[in-house]
Amino acid sequence: MKKNNGSKITLKGYIAFMLTISFVSFICIAVFQLTLISAKNLAVTILVTLLTVLFLAFNCTTIDLVRRKKIDKIIEQILIVTDMVKNGNLSVRLTLSGKDGQYEKFDEIMINLNQMIEELNKKEILNNDFISNFSHEIKTPLTIIQNYVIALQNPSLSPTQRQEYFSTLLSTTKKLTTLTSNILKLNKLEHQVISPNKQEVNIGEFVRQEVLNFVEIIDKKNIELNCEIQDTTIFTDTGLYEIVINNLMSNAIKFTPNNGRISVKLYDSDNQIFLEVSDTGCGMDSETGKHIFEKFYQGDTSHSKEGNGLGLALVKKVVDLLGGKIYVESETNKGSTFMVIFNKD
Repeated sequence: MKKNNGSKITLKGYIAFMLTISFVSFICIAVFQLTLISAKNLAVTILVTLLTVLFLAFNCTTIDLVRRKKIDKIIEQILIVTDMVKNGNLSVRLTLSGKDGQYEKFDEIMINLNQMIEELNKKEILNNDFISNFSHEIKTPLTIIQNYVIALQNPSLSPTQRQEYFSTLLSTTKKLTTLTSNILKLNKLEHQVISPNKQEVNIGEFVRQEVLNFVEIIDKKNIELNCEIQDTTIFTDTGLYEIVINNLMSNAIKFTPNNGRISVKLYDSDNQIFLEVSDTGCGMDSETGKHIFEKFYQGDTSHSKEGNGLGLALVKKVVDLLGGKIYVESETNKGSTFMVIFNKD
């Protein structure tokens, strides 16, 4: 569509230029003929014709000079702004030339550049937020580790206290390891370092095995687990699918209170595989639901010690990479249901 518009604009310019030249030539010839007829003097005729040509040439040159200055001004603005962006200033924007049709293409270029700068600015903000959040997340476990290492140097500690401190250090280092591992996975996914290695797999059996890994912690919280997992095959990357099921299960367990209920469903319909993980946890409001797939976002801060806000961000990246879709339905104090849909092939 844009190419056609560009062709029309070029054709208009070509016709306008041709008509201008034709008009100037016609005026010159007409003046020459009229002067020759009225003056009947070749010298006067040549002089009048020459003055007419000079007058018309002056006007055409002036118009062209104004147009070129306008173009030079636009180009200079583009160069200045792009140079500022190159040096890190993402607050600048280009000012459009106006409604003049002959500069429409320049306006399109400037609109595209403004959009590009806006996107770069958003990414810069996200990067700054990421660094800030990461610094905050990593600072807490490091502080705990430092404090407990110092405390363990106290010779008066009882064996029981020493064991408790070691347990705290172990759980904290595990959390730190999980945090760095998730960040590395996210980085690889966002920069497309990871490519899906799809193969045919009985996804029902695979999901059952993954759910069994959580039985111990589910029993500790006395959570009722209901599974309706259908045997069905799908072409997928099991390593990436594992990230999806594990994080959805961890999320459900984290937010489900003792004596609560979690259900896992897997079924196929219309050449698609549906995975549903539901819980009877605290749920979330609609505003929280808009942000749950963002890095480090934790809607319920009372559970922040149990995670780092990267699990659902990882799930979303994996689902996108595998060409699927993910939805969430939730209601405060009633629980949440996450549904993931993949094509079978």
